[in-house]
Amino acid sequence: MVILINKASVLAFTKEVTANLMSYYISGQTASGLKWYQGGIMWNAVLEYSKTTGDHQYDTTIYNALLASSTLNTVWQGKDVVSGQIVRKYNDDVLWVAIATAEAALKAHNNPKVASDLTITAQKYYELVWKDWNTVCRGGIWWYRDQGDNRESAYKSAIANSQQIYLGAQLYKITNSNSYLNNNYSILKWMQYIKLVTPDHHVYDGVLTKQNCAVYYQKELSYQVGELIGALSYSYMYSQDKAFLTLAEKLFLKSTTIFMHKGGAMLEYVKVSGDNSYIDKISNAIQLAGAGTTGSFLGVSSTVSETIGGRWNDDILWWAIACATGGEIYGGNTVIPGGVSFQALTQTTYDQAWGQWDPTCSGGIWWSRDRSNIKYAGYKSSITNTEEMLVGAKLAIATGQSKYIDNGNQIYSWMNQTGLFTSDFRVLDGIHCDKNCTINSNELSYQSGMLIGALTFTYAFTQDQSYLLAANNVAKASFQTFLTNSSVIVDTNCEPNCPVNQVSPKGVYIRMLGYLYEYTNDASVQSTIKTALQSSFAAMLNICDSNYNCANNWQAGSGQNYSVHSQINALELTVAYSKTFLSVPVQAPQGLTLTQSSPSYFGMSRAAFTMIVCATAAATFALISVILKTIVRKFTHDNQKS
Repeated sequence: MVILINKASVLAFTKEVTANLMSYYISGQTASGLKWYQGGIMWNAVLEYSKTTGDHQYDTTIYNALLASSTLNTVWQGKDVVSGQIVRKYNDDVLWVAIATAEAALKAHNNPKVASDLTITAQKYYELVWKDWNTVCRGGIWWYRDQGDNRESAYKSAIANSQQIYLGAQLYKITNSNSYLNNNYSILKWMQYIKLVTPDHHVYDGVLTKQNCAVYYQKELSYQVGELIGALSYSYMYSQDKAFLTLAEKLFLKSTTIFMHKGGAMLEYVKVSGDNSYIDKISNAIQLAGAGTTGSFLGVSSTVSETIGGRWNDDILWWAIACATGGEIYGGNTVIPGGVSFQALTQTTYDQAWGQWDPTCSGGIWWSRDRSNIKYAGYKSSITNTEEMLVGAKLAIATGQSKYIDNGNQIYSWMNQTGLFTSDFRVLDGIHCDKNCTINSNELSYQSGMLIGALTFTYAFTQDQSYLLAANNVAKASFQTFLTNSSVIVDTNCEPNCPVNQVSPKGVYIRMLGYLYEYTNDASVQSTIKTALQSSFAAMLNICDSNYNCANNWQAGSGQNYSVHSQINALELTVAYSKTFLSVPVQAPQGLTLTQSSPSYFGMSRAAFTMIVCATAAATFALISVILKTIVRKFTHDNQKS
């Protein structure tokens, strides 16, 4: 059943959720079961509710709670009243409450005494944290306030520095003091210099000051980029400096690619399980990714998307693969939010990428769409070209048009001719067209995987055994590189310490092995795939927690960090493994018009809506955990029955 989402229903639901949340509040404290800093997050959420809906029934409660929290704990001194010990040891903890306090001060303009008290409190918080800015690693605010702790005092986190920018923007609005704005410029300049905010618009976790100021690239969390987007949006809103807004937009557009473009993984789950309960969430994510009402992931202006937005050909093709899979399940004519069908959006994206083919280095599709990008404009990547080949094969099956296969053959011949696809069936990273067409011989698992998938679907359309033979040969070569002696799948290019942006290739490789398993006529290849999926699945379960949150390095044991990236890989593995013993015919309704989100942002400001969209990455993470838990329980139950 399709449920229409509109402003009235969303606001009614939000009001009920807020009332339920407030039922946990205990007078003079925060809320039952919350830590002190989590109370700050809670109050800020309720303040956003008040600002968005116009429901001010909780305002007085919030003001009193925030003032009581600061007064009772003398937080601006950072010490407990009785013992004199530092109890608010982390600056990010202090800043969650500080931001809520400043937001309350902005709202309390009709009550000058309360507004003044809240402003003074917020300023004291700000001054307390600003004392922890120093020149170690050329700047930055310490994460941990107690410099007597040798371990945690060595870290400067992105979240604390982003929060300070956010609070500075609020206080600049309240006081009109340029010192806050100037400090914001200093923090942002440092974050960009030290590469916490990278030129390609990632936001990484922090700086290891005792390890030559190295950035901790292994962690990229949704709230880090979300908080910085909010901080920059507020800085622009109150200062009108468009530099803040431009960077916020770039970070937002990159974050949709990082945290949402693996919608194909979710749809693969739908395909093997027949579970249609998540399709509205997935289709709305496609709309938010840029398709909107334009029917294009490049949006209204392709120039803006290609330059400011950083939409590269491989980026838009990930989304095209997801849309093609959606069409396989629900029918190509199924309409997603924004009024475009799965198939139309797939075809548009395919054509946009194909338009980037040119004769430089004998052919190939460019990696970046921005020819003015000095660092990357001269590169043609294998992943982009094999993605296009896969999308084309899927479109050939959907439309019956062989032109897509012809284009795929052109890509395949070019990769053979240039040496990107080697005589021993390895797939290399790409070609530097600006360096005499030299080959980058780096190997990531998804390069081999994507060619396996492309050849498999080309065989599915043509029934030409040569494609299937080639897919089998690529798979056999990849087994030598990406399987351990115990048949656990590993991305040897970076494990055990993969940066965040190199975690997902393993999941793509696994998905493509699942495709080949279904089609291959080579018993040894099929047996090796099954063993690899089974061994990897068993290894992964050993490091998942009780809620099936799973880390990425499946053979390294427990105690690892997990993220939405590693969780997607866990889902990819679970779905591919299920194909070796499950056969679930998908009975999905065809030609639907899927649930449409209101284009009015539900009455929110653009900045507020932007922050909420980024926060949905955390919800995606939780959603995948639920799916994994369901699948694993089904596996266990079925295996016990057999």
